[in-house]
Amino acid sequence: EPRGAEPLMVKLHEAGIRDVKYPERGDVFEL
Repeated sequence: EPRGAEPLMVKLHEAGIRDVKYPERGDVFEL
């Protein structure tokens, strides 16, 4: 996983979002 993905995944899981599609390498997505 790219660096910084873990905190993002934690936020998504806390929000109850389980099905997460990882962005392409180098892409950035915001919550």
